[in-house]
Amino acid sequence: MRTKKAVTSRENERSIYIDSLNSSEKIILDFLFRWDRPIRAGDLSAELNIKHTTLNSQLQALENKGLIKWRRYRTISLTDTGIKLAKHLVRHHRILELLFNNLLGMTPEQAHRESVRLFPFCSCVLINKVTKVIGNVHLCPCGYPIPESADCEMKLTN
Repeated sequence: MRTKKAVTSRENERSIYIDSLNSSEKIILDFLFRWDRPIRAGDLSAELNIKHTTLNSQLQALENKGLIKWRRYRTISLTDTGIKLAKHLVRHHRILELLFNNLLGMTPEQAHRESVRLFPFCSCVLINKVTKVIGNVHLCPCGYPIPESADCEMKLTN
């Protein structure tokens, strides 16, 4: 039986499961964590090459799930729960970069582009297996830290 990965927060008592997010929501959370500064929806739309109307509906869904704070025409920020979930997703993203760079010989830039396309669809089971192959590395090929996670399958709580 598959274990669900949940994130809970005092500010939002509901559990949020990684599997309940669509790929666009995962990409947005990953980007917001890596961007690490205020950004408006219009700028985020341009950065991610997502139509503004599509992005607005995704942002509304993420806000309803308690993962971001956002009001139209204001900046977007991650909540505490959003940060925890985004760290988990960034870990997946950067471990895939290592796989593509170290084992497949891609440049760091190529590895980054491919991992952005694929990480939303990768399970923790896959990421754990990749980690066993490449070892416990702390930096991605671009030199950014890989967030710590005791185990992708563990239930994340406050």
